[in-house]
Amino acid sequence: MSKITAYRLARLLGDWSGGPGTLAGRLSDALAELIGDNALPLGSDLPSERELSSALGTSRGTITAAYARLRDTGFVNSRRGSGHRILSSTHFMRLASRPHVKLREDPDARSHVLDMSSGALQPAPIVRDIVAGVQGRDLVRLVNDVGYFSAGFPHLRWEIARYYSELGLATHPDNVLVTNGAQQAIWLLATSLVHPGDAVVAEDPTYRGALEAFRYQKARLLSVVPGSSHRLDLRKLETFLARGPKVAYLFSEVSNPLGRTLATGERLKLAELLRRHRVFLIEDGSQNELHFDRKTPLTPLAELLDEDSVATVGTMSKLFWGGLRVGWIRAGRGLIKTLTAFKAASDLGNPVLDQALAVQMFAHITAARDYRRAELREHLDILTHELGKRALPWSWIRPDGGTALWTRLSGVNTVSLRQLAARRGVLLSAGPDFSPRDGHSEFLRIPFVRPPEAIRSALDLIEVIADGAADARE
Repeated sequence: MSKITAYRLARLLGDWSGGPGTLAGRLSDALAELIGDNALPLGSDLPSERELSSALGTSRGTITAAYARLRDTGFVNSRRGSGHRILSSTHFMRLASRPHVKLREDPDARSHVLDMSSGALQPAPIVRDIVAGVQGRDLVRLVNDVGYFSAGFPHLRWEIARYYSELGLATHPDNVLVTNGAQQAIWLLATSLVHPGDAVVAEDPTYRGALEAFRYQKARLLSVVPGSSHRLDLRKLETFLARGPKVAYLFSEVSNPLGRTLATGERLKLAELLRRHRVFLIEDGSQNELHFDRKTPLTPLAELLDEDSVATVGTMSKLFWGGLRVGWIRAGRGLIKTLTAFKAASDLGNPVLDQALAVQMFAHITAARDYRRAELREHLDILTHELGKRALPWSWIRPDGGTALWTRLSGVNTVSLRQLAARRGVLLSAGPDFSPRDGHSEFLRIPFVRPPEAIRSALDLIEVIADGAADARE
């Protein structure tokens, strides 16, 4: 039987504490709803009362009472020394385990919530200009065909190929598959490359969306914790590569969430290790356009590897706008054909109008880069200045790029902190969200691409909660 960790249960519960009734009653109802929706598999063991109490930032008595209600209603069986096991559901369906992802809701419905859990960017000004300039005759030209382009709109594939070629990675349109954002690209690669039990090497911390994709495939995740200054620990990585994993999922430039870019020597060594151990690389380049200092991204690591041993993921979400939902995979032609077949079986292809808008963005890439670079540097300076004035022991290493700062609060359980903040209308991302092993419980990822007043309000609340927790320990 599997055990649901307190951390994962806390993520699934989300903001459970609002509404009428006692706190224990609301928790019991929220757990019953998760069981009824098959989000918690039958036969699984719930976390201990002590573990869940810590993760939810509530008293142990509240957890005990909530579990007792679940036992009385027949959802769980509780035995001394054996914990609490889920016995039944209100539904007959047997679904796969629900991915631990945050679902975007109607923004008007939660206008009172301050969302500091996402590093998503507002659209670059050039996006509004391009959309405003689109005329009817521009769109009419696009509807002279059936509209199904499984691998992507041909003009867009040419633009993406030229984009990589200009970065120093020779690319043909046949090397490109257009996807519904970078997230679909990663899921396609995970689905086609990874089978249950396969080992996947990933950095720790890393992009949480990729972790969910590999977990869904029941991969064995091998986590490479960074060395000093957030550098990729190549020695530890080599020990994992020597075990013959199926895939390595890594960032070479502006990693998520650390914002780290590999130096030239590190890139060469990494490529040599991958070649020697014959491990396929998924190179996530989603944030490569978010460097604070470089005017153009580095050549992807794929340039140093055999074409059939690497797939590079890219997106328009960061530089231009996430609402376009245009991403891509750059890989060997054989793999692109296979991935195209997988994608066609799912959605037949991306919307043509979105891709046609994306084509126009490439002509303005220099302006978009200049805008993002100035925006990110300004906002990072605001956040670090604000943190420097605070009484709490914040620590961080300045990143090379990205939209968020990986910060540490020594002695603070950020999983519990997140739960307490959510009850007061502030959403946070705790360190374990980004860890293959649910580690980094003293870390928060704080997006700095938010208005200064929002950042100050969030930090004010964090200080109040942390001070209250410290007083309770005393």
